[in-house]
Amino acid sequence: MEISYVAGFFDGEGCICISKHTSTVIRREGYHLVASISQRKKETLIEIQKIFGGRIYGNGDGRSFRWEVVRKNEAQTFLTTILPHLQLKRSQAKVGLLFLDLDSGWHQGERELCRKIIKMLKE
Repeated sequence: MEISYVAGFFDGEGCICISKHTSTVIRREGYHLVASISQRKKETLIEIQKIFGGRIYGNGDGRSFRWEVVRKNEAQTFLTTILPHLQLKRSQAKVGLLFLDLDSGWHQGERELCRKIIKMLKE
């Protein structure tokens, strides 16, 4: 599977989200990035998974599936690899990569800013 095909597929069917959560154990806010692609044909997502890792989830009725990368190293590899080929989500991918470069313990303000920028870029 060509990387340019994966990038085009991601441009059309993909999503980059930065979520905010609060840990009840350490009582601190945290953030995580998820890059995902939703699709009815699981076979395509399996091919993407073979290249980039991640997981595939079904929606419960078996008619649509979602591939996603959550682990930092997988998300960085995925976004860095497809970035030169992206058209629609290039800016989101750049912000996502910036977010992944920030140390989670020391850059909460910057991580929140990245979350807000990603949200704005989707509007």
